[in-house]
Amino acid sequence: MLLVGCVGDQSLPTGFEVRAPLFAAVGPAGESHLRTHVAGGNEVFTPGNPGDPTPADSRAQGQAIFRVSADGGTVEFRLIASNIDNVIMAHIHCGAPGANGPIRMWLYPVIGPTGAPGPSGTGR
Repeated sequence: MLLVGCVGDQSLPTGFEVRAPLFAAVGPAGESHLRTHVAGGNEVFTPGNPGDPTPADSRAQGQAIFRVSADGGTVEFRLIASNIDNVIMAHIHCGAPGANGPIRMWLYPVIGPTGAPGPSGTGR
């Protein structure tokens, strides 16, 4: 499972910051381009039993690339993953550093903001 986490940061147009290293650039008409490398070590996780595997034990990794519209109303994204063949979900959490906050945006599978199936952004 790959997850991208975030914490509040009003310096970005979306009001969020990806917890993994983030690189940003401003594109045409003020839209923002963000990208980050994601890996199991970015997951805040407590195993059910001591010694159980954790996401940090995984060789899975990937890259998330986002384009945020100038008005912050839309997000387009691309997820690229490797060393994993059983992806069941990918989403953005918003919370304090070291803690998983609530899910703010589903990337895979695509689920609407109310939790019902539907677009939360566009991606592939």
